Amino acid sequence: MKKIVSLFQRNYEGDRLVRDELVAGAEWVAAGEGIATLKLDGTCCMWRDGKLWKRFELKAGKTGPVGFEAAQQPDSVTGDVPGWVPVGDGPDDARHREALAAAGGMLQDGTYELCGPKVQKNPEGYATHVLLRHGSQVLADCPRTFDALREYLRCRDIEGVVWHHHDGRMVKIKGKDFGFRRGKGNVVDARIIAAAPDLLSALQGLLRGIANGPDEANAAMLIAKARDAVNKATGEN
Repeated sequence: MKKIVSLFQRNYEGDRLVRDELVAGAEWVAAGEGIATLKLDGTCCMWRDGKLWKRFELKAGKTGPVGFEAAQQPDSVTGDVPGWVPVGDGPDDARHREALAAAGGMLQDGTYELCGPKVQKNPEGYATHVLLRHGSQVLADCPRTFDALREYLRCRDIEGVVWHHHDGRMVKIKGKDFGFRRGKGNVVDARIIAAAPDLLSALQGLLRGIANGPDEANAAMLIAKARDAVNKATGEN
C-alpha cells in the first residue's frame, strides 16, 4: 500500500498545519469524485494469497528483514521505503494473530487496520484486537471544502477521512492536520463556539448586576441565566 497523498498543502515553514490549497493530484476530491470513508488510527496490514502482512518502514541505507517487500519506490526526500513483512510467530506479532483468529483465520484480499487495546493506545476504543477493512466505513455526510472539513473534524472524535476513487486513487485528511487532538475536547469547543452569543450575553448581565449591587432575587436570576448558558454550551443537563 503506497503512502496516501494529503488533500491540502501544509505550511512546512510555519505551524505545519494545512492551508486552503489543494495538493496536486487531489483535485478530484474537491470535484466531488470518490467516496469518503473513515480513517482509522491503528496499524496497517494486508491480506494476500492466504497470508497476513504488516506494514514496515525500511529506513534509508538499512537492510530489510527477511520477507520484506517494497510497496513503492524510496521516498524522494528521506530515502525510506514503505513496505510489508509477513506476520510471524514471535511475540511482536501476537496482536496480529489474535485479530486474525477472531476473524476466523481467513480474510478477503485487501488492506486492513489493526486496532485494539495494545495498538496506538487504542483511540478507536476496541475491547479486543480486530482487523477492519479499509474503506468499509462510509462517511456519507462528509464535506469537501477546507472550512467545512475543519468544522467536521473539530466536532467528531475520529482520526480523519480517506477518499477512495473507483480507479484506486486515495486522498486523506486528518484532524491533526488542522491542529485538533482526538477526544471530546474538540466537540465541546464546537458547542461553546455555537453557543457563544448566549453565553456572552448571560455573563455580561451577571457582571452588570454585580456592579450595580442587585438584591438577592435578581442575583439568583442572573446566576441561573449564566448557568443555563454554560450548560447549553457544554451539552450538560
